[in-house]
Amino acid sequence: MLSASGAPGVQVSRLSGPVLSTAAAGLSEIAGAEGTGGAAMLPTHSFNAGSQMKMVTAVIVLQLASEGKLDLQKTPADYLSAAELRGIANTETATLEQLLSMRSGIPDYLKVVDANGDPKF
Repeated sequence: MLSASGAPGVQVSRLSGPVLSTAAAGLSEIAGAEGTGGAAMLPTHSFNAGSQMKMVTAVIVLQLASEGKLDLQKTPADYLSAAELRGIANTETATLEQLLSMRSGIPDYLKVVDANGDPKF
């Protein structure tokens, strides 16, 4: 069935309470791609989700706000520790609503550095 979809492989994760379960099937690389022999997809593989995660994150944040678990007028500093936010500008003034609309003034995460000047992420 997976091969009929045209996808070489798939990885699925499920979070149930504190337990994360991950399963994989198919290939992580198509046979012959860049000299590979068609390596199997594993539950331990990681990959970049890219810009798709912006929409997913926004939906989850809005759902949490509708449930009263987040306030869109609060800041990241209201929810995260100073250690987690160290080196990231505007986390005490920008609201979650501003973050969602990309007008928070918080820089691109790839430009954030730690106390040693090394990339934080």
